[in-house]
Amino acid sequence: MGWTRLGLIVGLLLVCDAGLRASYRLPYERFDRLVMREDGLQDLAVAASGFRRVAADLAWIRFLQALSAMDSLSAEEVRDSALRVVRLDPNFVQPYVYGAGVLAFSPGLDRSQEAIALLQEGVRRNPQEWTLQATLAAILYKLEDRPEPMMLELERLAAVDGCPVVLRAILANLYKAQGRRRDALRIWLKALESELSPGERRRAEQQVAELMR
Repeated sequence: MGWTRLGLIVGLLLVCDAGLRASYRLPYERFDRLVMREDGLQDLAVAASGFRRVAADLAWIRFLQALSAMDSLSAEEVRDSALRVVRLDPNFVQPYVYGAGVLAFSPGLDRSQEAIALLQEGVRRNPQEWTLQATLAAILYKLEDRPEPMMLELERLAAVDGCPVVLRAILANLYKAQGRRRDALRIWLKALESELSPGERRRAEQQVAELMR
C-alpha cells in the first residue's frame, strides 16, 4: 500500500473519530447516559452518525404516540420515554414538561418525585427556560397541598402560546373536578387554537362538546 493511500485512510479515520468524539461534548450526554429502550440501537446508530437531534425527534414522535394510548403506559415507561428524548437532545424542552406533567398529575400515576427529578435535569440543562421552572413550582405546590398557587402557575403556563397541551389538559381537568366548567371550557378552547396532533385535537373537541352541554 502506498504512503499516499495510507495517509488518506488515516486521515479518514481521524475525521470519523473526531465526529464520534463530538457526540460526547456538551450539550450532549455521553452515549452511556442514553436511555436504551426497544429502539436503542436506532438511537445509537443515528446519534453516532452525528444526527442526535434527528434521533431525538424520532424518539419524541414515539413518545407522543405512546401518550395517546395512556391507559397502557406505566410510570416507568413515561419517565424512560421522556429521558430517552432529552438524553439525546438535552435542550429539547417539551419532553421534560410533558413527562413531568403526566407523572405528577395523572390520577393513575401520581409520581411527583420522579417528575421533579426530570424537571431538575431539564433546569440544569436549560436554566433560561421559565416553563420548566413554572412546571416544577406547580408540582411542588401540589406536594405541599397548596392548590391555589399551583393553579396560578398552571394558568400562567396555559396562557403562553406553545404551552404543551398536556398542561392545559391537566388544568382543565382540575377545573372540571372543582365544578368550574366555564374555566375548563376556556382552557380547552385555548388548546384548540394551538397546533395539535389529530388525537389531541379529537380529545379537545370531545371535551369542549361535553362542557358545552
